[in-house]
Amino acid sequence: VDLTPFINVGGENTLAIRLDNPKDSSRWYPGGGIYRNVWLTKTAPVHVRQWGLQVTTTEVSKEQATVNVVVNLRNESDEPVDRDVVVLLYRNGAEGGEIGSDIARLSTRAIRLAANSNVVVQSKFVIAKPDLWSINDPKLYFAAAVVMQGDKELDCVGTTFGLRTIQFTADNGFLLNGERVPIRGVCNHHDLGALGAAFNTRAAERQLEILREMGVNAIRT
Repeated sequence: VDLTPFINVGGENTLAIRLDNPKDSSRWYPGGGIYRNVWLTKTAPVHVRQWGLQVTTTEVSKEQATVNVVVNLRNESDEPVDRDVVVLLYRNGAEGGEIGSDIARLSTRAIRLAANSNVVVQSKFVIAKPDLWSINDPKLYFAAAVVMQGDKELDCVGTTFGLRTIQFTADNGFLLNGERVPIRGVCNHHDLGALGAAFNTRAAERQLEILREMGVNAIRT
């Protein structure tokens, strides 16, 4: 929901949310309520659109990986503007997801955005000797897109991704990075028993830890 037209700039604003839980809702549907995270996002007039950062990996091997990053920019102002975009790749740290120093960066200067328009910026990276994602060693990378006006940072959007290949074969089953991996899965409902439908991070982690101990490597949600 875009709140921009309704904001009282410089004055008081009240955000009211009404939840509707119908009387005869089925037990197969969680019904009304907030049971996942909710965000209120504030941006500059020129920003990365919502879900406007996409990462694809068109070539992945032990020798090198090709990473394509697409940034979808939006100019909400009534004037044409020029902005810079910097795209950075990082190796995610080990446990806890700490991000180390950037391993690659590409800058696109003086991108012209017409008033109330969108522009797509594409960047391509080649990573030598990549850390491949696997079930037992889920190495991740992080891509960030930064919108700049001179030395001033206007917006920054990031996403994590893994480098791996997947393949389903008729004679050798499922292959991850070229190696056969038997899928041992369970059906896992979204709720957490007596804790209910509202998401609880630690309870979900505990659930997955127990499943891993059982030998599970896939879940049907």
